[in-house]
Amino acid sequence: MFIYKGKGDSFDDPIIIENVSDEFFGIKAMYRYIEQNFGVQGKDWKLVSQTLICHKDRWYDILVIQLSNGEEKKLHFDITNYYEKW
Repeated sequence: MFIYKGKGDSFDDPIIIENVSDEFFGIKAMYRYIEQNFGVQGKDWKLVSQTLICHKDRWYDILVIQLSNGEEKKLHFDITNYYEKW
């Protein structure tokens, strides 16, 4: 069971996913978070971009999604705990 902390709207308050052991489950958990909060991919939202960034010695996956109403959301996921772990 994944545990999500943070709002994800900035580097100062990223979404941190707990109970993730490696990148495979980390990616799965990110998309599960988005679907739980924004609906079904391809229907309620689509992925615009995904960028890996190192900021202040932490690794982040920044996902920009576009909602079905045209609004874009930028989500900051802190992936440091499971980045490059397979």
